[in-house]
Formats: sequence, structure tokens, C-alpha cells
Amino acid sequence: MLFKEVIGHQRTAGLVMQKVKVKRTPHAQLITGPEGSGLLPFALAYAQFILCTNKQENDACGRCPSCLQVKQLQHPDLHFSFPIVSSSDAKKAISDTYLA
Repeated sequence: MLFKEVIGHQRTAGLVMQKVKVKRTPHAQLITGPEGSGLLPFALAYAQFILCTNKQENDACGRCPSCLQVKQLQHPDLHFSFPIVSSSDAKKAISDTYLA
């Protein structure tokens, strides 16, 4: 996902892109907000921008191998974690089950 495809969050996108450009990206980011505020698409655009090998001035290129892998949620450095609440078979429950 590209930042230009994310509705809202332009100011925040500008801030995080600037941090990446000057190589001051924190080792971890917590992106949180109310449900429906578009933060998952923002987080995906941010991850794609970080992993892009051909960054443009204001967005990821969307065409390099890294961008294509992120679009398909298959980049080896893109990981998802979901909370698991299960009373039965808790040991068998994994985050990948909830991706869909």
C-alpha cells in the first residue's frame, strides 16, 4: 500500500517519511487509534516505504521487488501479530490463523 492510497494521515506520513530519509527510524513503532481510523493501511504504507529499495520523494515506488512482496503480504521482513484469546486449544492457536 502506498501513502497516496491512505485516506488522511498526510501529516503523520510526512513525519515518518522524514525520519526514514534521515535514517532516524525507531526500532519499534506502536501505531494505535480508534477502530476504522485507517491505521492498518497507514502501517502497511509505512512498512512498504521502509522496505522499498527505490524510494521516491514522497512515497515508496510500488514497483521494486520489495514493494511487490509487501503488496502481497509476503515480504520476509513484514510480520503480523494478533492477540489470541482462546480457552480451548490455546497451544494450537497462532496469529496466522487470524490474518484472513
